[in-house]
Amino acid sequence: MSFKDYPIQRKLRLVILLTSGTALLLTSASFIAYDMITFRQAMARNLSALGEVIATNSTASLAFGNESDARDILSALKVKPHVLAAGLYDKDGKLFARYPDSEPPAAFPSPSESGGWHFDREYLIVFQPVVEAGKRQGTLYLKSDLGEIDERFRLYGTIITLVAAGSLLVAIALSTILQRRISQPILALADTARMISERKDYAVRAEKYSHDEIGLLTDAFNGMLAQIHARDADLRESEERYRTVAETASDAIITIDEESRILFINRAAEQIFGHATRDLLGQPLTMLMPEYLRHVHKASLARYVATGEKHIPWQGVEVPGLHRAGHEVPLEISFGEFTRDGRRFFTGVVRDITERKRAEETRLYLAALVESSDDAIIGMTLDGIITSWNKGAERMYGYAAGEVIGQPVNTLIPPDRQAEETQITERLRRGESVDHHETVRVKKGGEPIDVALTISPIRDSSGRVIGASKIARDITERKRAEAEIHQLNEELEGRVVERTAQLEAANKELEAFSYSVSHDLRAPLRAMDGFSRILLEDFAPQLPDQARRYLHLVRNNAQQMGQLVDDLLAFSRLSRQPLKKRPVAPAELVRQVLADLQDKQDKQRVEIRVGDLPVCQADPALLQQVFVNLLSNALKFTGQREQAVIEVGYLRIADCGLRTAAVRTGTDQSVNGSEPMKGPQSAIPGAYFVRDNGVGFDMQYAHKLFGVFQRLHRAEDYEGTGVGLAIVQRIIHRHGGRVWAESEVNKGTTFYFTLNGDSDD
Repeated sequence: MSFKDYPIQRKLRLVILLTSGTALLLTSASFIAYDMITFRQAMARNLSALGEVIATNSTASLAFGNESDARDILSALKVKPHVLAAGLYDKDGKLFARYPDSEPPAAFPSPSESGGWHFDREYLIVFQPVVEAGKRQGTLYLKSDLGEIDERFRLYGTIITLVAAGSLLVAIALSTILQRRISQPILALADTARMISERKDYAVRAEKYSHDEIGLLTDAFNGMLAQIHARDADLRESEERYRTVAETASDAIITIDEESRILFINRAAEQIFGHATRDLLGQPLTMLMPEYLRHVHKASLARYVATGEKHIPWQGVEVPGLHRAGHEVPLEISFGEFTRDGRRFFTGVVRDITERKRAEETRLYLAALVESSDDAIIGMTLDGIITSWNKGAERMYGYAAGEVIGQPVNTLIPPDRQAEETQITERLRRGESVDHHETVRVKKGGEPIDVALTISPIRDSSGRVIGASKIARDITERKRAEAEIHQLNEELEGRVVERTAQLEAANKELEAFSYSVSHDLRAPLRAMDGFSRILLEDFAPQLPDQARRYLHLVRNNAQQMGQLVDDLLAFSRLSRQPLKKRPVAPAELVRQVLADLQDKQDKQRVEIRVGDLPVCQADPALLQQVFVNLLSNALKFTGQREQAVIEVGYLRIADCGLRTAAVRTGTDQSVNGSEPMKGPQSAIPGAYFVRDNGVGFDMQYAHKLFGVFQRLHRAEDYEGTGVGLAIVQRIIHRHGGRVWAESEVNKGTTFYFTLNGDSDD
């Protein structure tokens, strides 16, 4: 009898039975397959995590070759019944320790260089690299059975058997009652399974219509969903914790796929690279690299994906990154890989080491300074044990570093100075410093030397004083020089007393001479001038022309001699007249002088320019005399010019004692309608100047310029006594400055002077 010949009710029963059974089996098989895949990956991750913990705890054992500690660490696996065997290999691939001890060494495979996990028939195998400070110390091997998977299969088999049996009974019973009542819950269950499959939402539950076998099937199905949902929630929670940690981390965390596309990037990366997260997701990682590294990265990643070969370690790699602004950023990267759905993904932790690089350069720079210093720089503990010793210390004390490091610093201290060192140590313990302490120390041969010590406490990261740094400078020669200077000073004081007495006598003689000049010379000069004037006024008609000319000459020479006497007296008084320094505005003095010389300006066509003249400390009366003499000279020696130009200003110079390239500064005002001087103002010390476009002079005679009675032009051409510039020089010297001139014949002269120093000699 064929199926088509069955009664409709029987057909319905068979259809319901087959449909519900098939749907149940497919649904169960799908979720069991998904759960088994997830469970296998979870087993691998758990065993890998266990391997990472054991590998981390084993670094010291491998580093110091402590096999006993390694066995103890591996023996902790007794609490993991599914771990059948474990082996710890050294960096040469030699089996260092094993678990259990009864397992023969031949049962352990050769270690894997790349690490990772894989399923091998009935076992799960994990190779975990043992790494310390970026260097591989060895490899950990773990072997686990698949008992948990077998237990899970047996559980699922039992559940499926029970569910299938119950479903069969329910289907038969319900098929005899009502097709609609049977098909509705099964269809609802199928719809729920489809919805879960499409949405991946394991929080959905199938609706339970009854408490019969279909209800049990629904409960079993919902129970499976609950387990899957719980694991999915755990996974999501784990991912959320990872995301939270990643987003709050100070280091950048970046995940890429095999094509180097950025899949995840945290906020710290925004600070390091200057890009917003939204601008980086889906972009190639190479956009964060300098141009010259991009092809290297692409080739290396392609080679690794294809062959598993890598040319650099994956921990603590230092590479430059590229900031959005275009500059390079020094980075340290550690990265690893994981697999999902048969595809490889790579996650890297990126740290900006700019400050560390700078600190390393500060440290190397300071180390170079210490080694190149002529002073002795010594480090020591608070117990007085020498911990560091530079080249300067070797030269000063005569000991090589190997002779004194680890030795007490008292070796360098004379017996009568030991208590002094104890006091210094107590001050250091209190966190105090010792500055420029002069004392005596002993060289290698026993020779004492004078030293100046500067001692500072050294603190750890918590601020606790743990040692001291001593800087010692050999001042033996200075002490010897000071003793000699002291002796010379004593001798000099005696000479000063003697010379002071001589100077007082000379000053008295000078005062007597000045009185004689002012009285004895002036009287006959006044008589000569007076009688000559009387002769010219009373007897001029009776005198021949030649006689009148002679009398005029006598008067002129008498007046010139009188002016010369006045200038000599003024020059001599400069040495005795006290300086009365105060803040002076030179521009005001210049305006007063120009007002007094207005009659001379009216006799010629002259343009006078006054620039910005900074305020200075000077005796205003003496400084005014300087400008009187210099401006009078300028007017005198430009008298033959059709258009005379006289300029008063200020020049900035690097060293007021030497003439250097200068820049005119400031703007002030014009005189006689001329244009003002322009230029940037400056507070840099400099020189005042008076410049003219007069007849000038030959610079080979410049050394005679400031001598008394020295003239570089004929008296017939230009009046004067030859004392004015000597007076200028004396005033400037008394102010602690200097005066000089630059000139060229028929092209003018410039006089410069400075007012530096506080000399009052």
